[in-house]
Amino acid sequence: MLIAEAPALFQRTIPIDVLRNSAIKIQKGSDIIRDNFISKLIQMGYLRSDFVEKVGDVSVRGAIIDLFSPGFENPIRLELYGDAIHSIRFFSVDDQKSLETTEGATILPVSEVILTDEAIKQSLSYVRKKAEEQEIPASTKISLLEEIEKGTRFPEIEWFLPSFYQNLSTAFDYILKDTLIIFDNPDEISKSVKTYFNSLSDINTSIKKRLKPTPEFQELYLTEDQLHDEILRFQKIFIEDVELYEAGIESIRFDTETPNVQKEVS
Repeated sequence: MLIAEAPALFQRTIPIDVLRNSAIKIQKGSDIIRDNFISKLIQMGYLRSDFVEKVGDVSVRGAIIDLFSPGFENPIRLELYGDAIHSIRFFSVDDQKSLETTEGATILPVSEVILTDEAIKQSLSYVRKKAEEQEIPASTKISLLEEIEKGTRFPEIEWFLPSFYQNLSTAFDYILKDTLIIFDNPDEISKSVKTYFNSLSDINTSIKKRLKPTPEFQELYLTEDQLHDEILRFQKIFIEDVELYEAGIESIRFDTETPNVQKEVS
């Protein structure tokens, strides 16, 4: 089950295939090359620290690797024996004591921007093209290109998400095609969507002031029509609020409609 506010559905996000390919599956007894493993975590947005305290932290002390991956309530401690994973344990950030062991785990990226060589190359090409189209000063362009080429996670890097991937995904790409979408109070949702969509123009203006060059608005967000088209791909249930004002009401009649469920024949 996924619960989300309607405005969250506008934003484009990391392609689903990139996320799947970036996830690292670890298993007790399997081999890893420590330095390569840490380098991949850094590409995925993890930050090295002395002690792991929050999601995205990774700490290395000899044969011990601590990391806090999204999706887990507690961080993970890997104990290596040579190149083999000797044990995988969850531990508490408060006292660093072990909580429970596990046979395996899936390590997810911390950032939507996975700084692989391919993604960096794609971003450099994108920025050069945008800088030329938007007539960005050479000094600004060169400074940004240098940051990207070095793999630096500058504060605005998430706004440059379209530069790293050719085709971004939406929230609807992450849910199964037979998912049932439930709209709780459709009128309020509609108002919320319109209010948020109107505010996006202010966000777009702010982006243009802060970022040089600037991604196009449609590269970062769905339009209202595109959001509507995405929703049409799924079966839907609308729940209306029922307000009672008159005293003495003893019963309420609900009229229901059977949804037209589409079945695929393989």
